[in-house]
Amino acid sequence: ELTELPYTWTSRGPTTDGDRGVNLFAPGGAISPVPSWVLRRNLRMNGTSMASPNACGAIALLLSGCKATETPFSPFSVRRALENTARPIETGDQFAQGAGLIQVDRAFEHLVQQANAAGEQLEFQVHLPDRDDARGIYLREAEESSRPLTTRVRVSPFFPESTPAQEKAQLELRLRLETTADWIQSGEHLLLGHGSNDFEIRVDPTRLDPGVHFAELRAFDVNDPQRGPLFRLPVTVIRPVEIPREERQTYAEHL
Repeated sequence: ELTELPYTWTSRGPTTDGDRGVNLFAPGGAISPVPSWVLRRNLRMNGTSMASPNACGAIALLLSGCKATETPFSPFSVRRALENTARPIETGDQFAQGAGLIQVDRAFEHLVQQANAAGEQLEFQVHLPDRDDARGIYLREAEESSRPLTTRVRVSPFFPESTPAQEKAQLELRLRLETTADWIQSGEHLLLGHGSNDFEIRVDPTRLDPGVHFAELRAFDVNDPQRGPLFRLPVTVIRPVEIPREERQTYAEHL
């Protein structure tokens, strides 16, 4: 039995503005419809061209199930269900797999159970107004990772244009903020209504070892934390390897 792992050529994050870049995994090996012009009964193919239709088929199953059961859904609730129920692959890094491998059955259960939960059908736009509205925090230069960073995070619920004003006014989410690493700190709670709200986050990369580090800030509904995160803020830090001064000349001579 082969170990689960991403292909070496698969896309990887993060993006230049700090977003995770890759959100989900889908099977991409030996899955292919075979066109008649290849003159073969079967053909092995690998890659995104195989994973993408697999993911689309999985999402089509979810939409079909929601319509059959008259379960309310939106693009944002479907994505949230997929991310909150995905299965992480132990041998895959965060930059290649995102939340993990798509689990159709678990995602459908999430959609049915959480369809009418407060804010479940909404998109939550998360960005950093002090950093050119970036979608995440990405510290990759030596200067950036040599000191702590404190910045604002703005969260805005996005309502469809047809949403009645009364429905907007009724939204009141009490969120608990959690981080997945101790080098990230923020307040513990956030009250979110129909308008945006800000909070501060502090990232201290100064004690991290050289290499790549990834963590998230996640927001949970205090009344139902089992829903999983309503939104996430990715944080990526690259700590460079420092070359001792006495060795720098040696490296230069070999270039």
